[in-house]
Order: sequence, then C-alpha cells, then structure tokens
Amino acid sequence: MDDSQKQSYNPYRTDLDVGGISEKERYRRLVEEVAGIHMTYLSDDFDVQYRNKTGAESSAFPPSPPHLAVDDPVGANYEPLRNPGLAQINANHWASGQDPTADNAKHPAWPDYRSILVHYYTYVSLVDSAGNGLAPGIRWNALKIDWYTSSSQPPILIPGGSYPVKVAVQNTGIIDLPQGQWALSYKWAKAGHSDLSSSKRVWASSTILKGDPPTHSPLRLMTFPIGEQVPTNRSSTSTARQPAS
Repeated sequence: MDDSQKQSYNPYRTDLDVGGISEKERYRRLVEEVAGIHMTYLSDDFDVQYRNKTGAESSAFPPSPPHLAVDDPVGANYEPLRNPGLAQINANHWASGQDPTADNAKHPAWPDYRSILVHYYTYVSLVDSAGNGLAPGIRWNALKIDWYTSSSQPPILIPGGSYPVKVAVQNTGIIDLPQGQWALSYKWAKAGHSDLSSSKRVWASSTILKGDPPTHSPLRLMTFPIGEQVPTNRSSTSTARQPAS
C-alpha cells in the first residue's frame, strides 16, 4: 500500500499524516472499518485495478465499466500519466482535502471511503458479508469548485452578499439522473446552530449520466444578513429532488 513495488502495508512508514493521524494508525483503522466489505458490479465480483497515481483523468480498462476513464482533478500535477482504477496517492488527496497544486480550495475532501471507491469504480455496489448494501444507488461527488477568483480560493463572504460558484458534479450512482428531477443547492452550518438551507438551487438542464463526464453546475451563494462574517469553510453543497406534483 505504500508504493508501486510493494502492494502491502509497511508498518515502519509513518511519514504521511492525514488529519494528524499517522499512516500506520490510519491503515489500522481502515482495515478494521472495511473488514467483510466487498465491491460488486452487476451483482458479481470483478478484477479490481489500482495503481499508485494517475493524472487529471484515469484510463479505461476492461471490463469497462466498472473501469471507466473518470476525471480526477487532484492528479493535475501528475500529467500526462494515465492509469486505470483507484490511484492510491490521488485517493490520499481526496481523503485529506489537500493536493500538490496551489488551488486546494477547488477540491473538496471526501472523508468517507465509499465516496472514493465509487469515484474510481463506476456503477458498482458496496455490500457486507451478508449481502446488505452499504451505499445508496443514487449518489454523487463534488469534484471541483470554481470560486471565480484570481487566487482560486474562496472569497471572504460578507453577510448579505451574493457570490457565484461553479461545482463539477460526478454522478457516482448506478442510475442516470433524469433532467429536471434533480438540483444542486447548499446549506450553511455553524457549530451550536441549526443548519440553514438555501432556496437557491440549479435544476439539471440535461440528464446527468452515471460515471463520467461530470456535470458543471453554476450556483449563486447568498449569505444571510447578520452582523458577522461567515467562515467560508462552513458551506456545503447538496442535491434536492423535485417535489412530486
């Protein structure tokens, strides 16, 4: 698990910390967390491909799916490398929310291992030893956020302000999301307070196909008018289904 030659755990490597947790401890927790879990495609096992890293896109590999070529923006510094399946170094970037580029703010963190697996392996299901599903069939990942700033960083959000943002969304589920039935929205969260959902939402103008390519959705953030600045890392995006008529 530590390089392209030794696909095994090296207990003496503790140089990579994610969230203040050593690599050794992180691997121990990961093994415990995923014990008994396996990934299937069309209710069957498959030969899972993985490499140490890839560029801004993975490569297709038979069977495809589940090994489609998918956009992987955290690998921009590894261009023009193309590899199939999960890229271990890239996956670390997604887990930590940090990558080697100067625009980390564009790449959300995925602390849940399931988000990483369904990103690299398309149309798959995650099940436990009893065959129970561990991930919903309808799901998505935010791949990239464009804040429309020269520094690529979020602007300081002033109460009562309005800010454009564009989010690249990958449909990581097992079905296509029909046009007009799904929307991108957001909410504000602050410790000790109730979440504030926004009425602002962008409905899908076309069917969002599962796998790749991602859908780019322009959105406008509206801050609530209170007498203090709102920390930029408190915003989060979410999907909303169209109400039944």
